[in-house]
Amino acid sequence: MKVILSRKGYDSSYGGGASPIMPNGDLLSIPIPAGEKEKGIPYAKLNYGEKNYLSLMQELGMKIPAPAEAHFDPDIFEKALNRPPDWQGAFGQHGAALSHLRNLEVTKGDIFLFFGTFKRTFLSDHQLQFERDYPRHILFGYLVVDEVLVPGTDDIPEWLEGHAHVKNQYLYGHLNAIYIGGEFGSFKYHPQLVLTRDGFSKSQWQLPAFFHPDQGTSISRHSAKDMRLQGEEMMLSSRGIGQDFVISGNKKVGDWAERIIYRHQ
Repeated sequence: MKVILSRKGYDSSYGGGASPIMPNGDLLSIPIPAGEKEKGIPYAKLNYGEKNYLSLMQELGMKIPAPAEAHFDPDIFEKALNRPPDWQGAFGQHGAALSHLRNLEVTKGDIFLFFGTFKRTFLSDHQLQFERDYPRHILFGYLVVDEVLVPGTDDIPEWLEGHAHVKNQYLYGHLNAIYIGGEFGSFKYHPQLVLTRDGFSKSQWQLPAFFHPDQGTSISRHSAKDMRLQGEEMMLSSRGIGQDFVISGNKKVGDWAERIIYRHQ
C-alpha cells in the first residue's frame, strides 16, 4: 500500500490565502479557482450548511477571481451538492502531476490523504472572521482508491459527468485520469491532523520517525537532506514543488494512515 499526501485548496500560490477551520471544527477546504479556459462550478452553488461557499468567502474577505467558479476537486464533501444515490468520492489529476502518480504506480488500495493550508476562524456579531493566526498544513480528507478511470477511453458513469476532469477532458488531453473511491470523507480539526511543526512555517512538518529513509521509507520529491530525526519524530522540510508526495516502502506508514482515517472520519 502506498500513501499519497496530496496538496489541495486555497493557498498562497492558488487563490491566495487559506481555507477556514470553522468554529465547530469543520475543515472546509476551499477549492482553487477554475482555470481561465476551464469549466468550473460557481462557488455560489457549493453548499455548507445554510450558506454557500461564495458567501463564506466574502465574509472572510478572501480573494475571489472572476467569474467566481471553482475547480471542485477532490470531490469528497457529500453535502456540498445534491448527490445521486450511487455517488462516490472522486479525485482527478492530469499532465505532469498524473505522470508522477503513474510512474510511482499509484493504484487500487492506495490511500490519498489530502492536506491544505488552513487558519482558524471565529464569529463576531454573526460575521465569520479569520483569527490572527499563522497558516498551517492540515490533513482534511481522504480517498481509498477503488478504480482509476480515463475520460475519453473508459465508460464514465452518469454520476461522474459533472466532475472537473470529465467536463474539461478536451483541455487536459490524454494525460487525464480520475481516481474513484468507495471509502472517502473529510475530517474535523484535531491536533493529530496537523502536519506543520508548532511554531514553524507551514512547510516545516513533524511526522513519526518511521517516515525517515533509515526506516525504509521513500517520500517522492524529497531526499534525506530534507529530513532530520529528533527522538521519536522526524522533521521534514516539505517541498513546494508538486501536488502529490507518494510514500512507500514501510508498512507503518500505511498503518498510520488507516489510524488517521479510523479516528477522524
